[in-house]
Amino acid sequence: MESSDEAIIGKNHDGIIVSWNRGAEKLYGYSADEVVGKSISILLPEIYSNDFPLALEKIGRGEKVYPQETRVLRKDGQIIDVSITVSPIKDANGRIVGASTIAHDISRWKRMEDELRKTVGKLERSNAELEEFAYVASHDLQEPLRMISSFLQLLQMRYEGQLDSEADEFIGFAVDGADRMRGLINDLLAYSRVNRENKKFEEVEMEKVLQNVLMNLKLSIDENKSEISYDPLPSVTGDDSQLVLLLQNLIGNAIKYRSEKPPKIHVSAEKEDDHWLFRVEDNGIGMDLQDSERVFQIFERLHTNDQYNGTGIGLAIAKRIVQRHNGRIWVESELGKGSKFYFTIPI
Repeated sequence: MESSDEAIIGKNHDGIIVSWNRGAEKLYGYSADEVVGKSISILLPEIYSNDFPLALEKIGRGEKVYPQETRVLRKDGQIIDVSITVSPIKDANGRIVGASTIAHDISRWKRMEDELRKTVGKLERSNAELEEFAYVASHDLQEPLRMISSFLQLLQMRYEGQLDSEADEFIGFAVDGADRMRGLINDLLAYSRVNRENKKFEEVEMEKVLQNVLMNLKLSIDENKSEISYDPLPSVTGDDSQLVLLLQNLIGNAIKYRSEKPPKIHVSAEKEDDHWLFRVEDNGIGMDLQDSERVFQIFERLHTNDQYNGTGIGLAIAKRIVQRHNGRIWVESELGKGSKFYFTIPI
């Protein structure tokens, strides 16, 4: 006991301190001479005084008070956070004659916990403000951009061929830039709307979700001679419109990033512990393993617009939807050998 850094205190049935080690002296600030023979209650702040009789009752019944967090009072009046374990002390005949308390100072960890909580709070507020800004900015930018785009298209229709070739090229660049800007703003608005949805979660049949997706993508599926197959899919609790958007992004990407062969896409699900694990597997161009995290970041693209058009926000929206449903999403892929996208939805 004396060699231990933990505060170890022995007390009798009445809660009178009978032993006091050096760890206790260091933690509480009292020497053994100052506390032995006195009630353990001198170490308890007033707000915790009711805990003492309850602990004594448990000990009297031979129960162990498992590690729990509480606060104790030091000699200098400072209140500190500790983790304590109280165990009964028995004599040779097995009769309970008292109790031992082992206390560990956790003040530093509690301070770190409080700081972490404050930091998380600041981050949550900052994220909320950024999300609000993204929503307002993308929403309010649409009208002036619509005007710019309209007048640029009017210039192109009215004066194309009447100016020199360089002027036509400049107008074409401007129209193309406005179109791409409109796409970015619309996608940013869609991304910021995911967590703004207040729709109540309800039971959703994922097979119906998939049928809606296939109907939405029918033109693209037919044009690319895509083959879509699926296993029986479960019902989950969630937002049906967002789950449609989730599968639509994954299947749409599988068609878009096709190989030379017609796209083959398979959707399946299996029950794992406390969640459903969904998989969308394709035979497309695949990707390097090092890009498996990057593809879920907003506006991150692995290809140029000349190769594949788009803004690079589809998978970021998919990730945000899965997170809103308290799940996670990831991809397993190899360049030239297709991809397998996985996501989970709690049961």
